[in-house]
Amino acid sequence: MALRKNQMRDEREATEGRSLRVAPLALCATKASSRRRFRLALTLAECLLAEHWVEEAESHLCDEAGLAERDLGDDHATTIGLRFQAAQAVYKMHFFGREDYRRDLLQSITMHGGFHEHSARVLGEDHPLTREIAQGFLTCFDEQLDWSLDDIPDDYLAYRAKLLGE
Repeated sequence: MALRKNQMRDEREATEGRSLRVAPLALCATKASSRRRFRLALTLAECLLAEHWVEEAESHLCDEAGLAERDLGDDHATTIGLRFQAAQAVYKMHFFGREDYRRDLLQSITMHGGFHEHSARVLGEDHPLTREIAQGFLTCFDEQLDWSLDDIPDDYLAYRAKLLGE
C-alpha cells in the first residue's frame, strides 16, 4: 500500500514538473511556436465538437481565432480552420433548441459561406479545407428542421446551387 502511494506521488510530481516546463513554450512568441499552438488549439476544438462539448468549443474558438488572426494572419490555413470550426460550433448550437435556433443556423450558413469564399480564394477550390468548408455549408441545408426554403435568403440558395454544380 505504501509503495503504491509513493508511486502515485512520484507520478504526480513528475507530471507537475512537466507541465511547468511546457507552460513557457505556450508563451513563446516565435512564429513556429505560434503555428504549433494554434494547430493544437484547432485539434482541441475538433475534439470538443466531436464529443458535443459545443459551448466549450465555441468559447475556446472565440479566443483562439482572434489570436490566430493577429499572430498568423487572416490568410493562414490554421486561422481559416479555426474559423471553420467556429462555424461548426454555431451550427451544432442550433440543435440544443435554444431560443432563436433558426438564427443560429442562418448565422452558421453565413459563416460557412464567407469562410468558403475566403478559403477558395486563398487556398484554392481543391484544398481539403476548402472542400470541408463547402461540405459544412451544404450540411447546414440538410438540417432545416421545421422551416422551408422560403425562409432562407436567395443568395444562400444560389451559393448552394453553385456548390452543387446546378
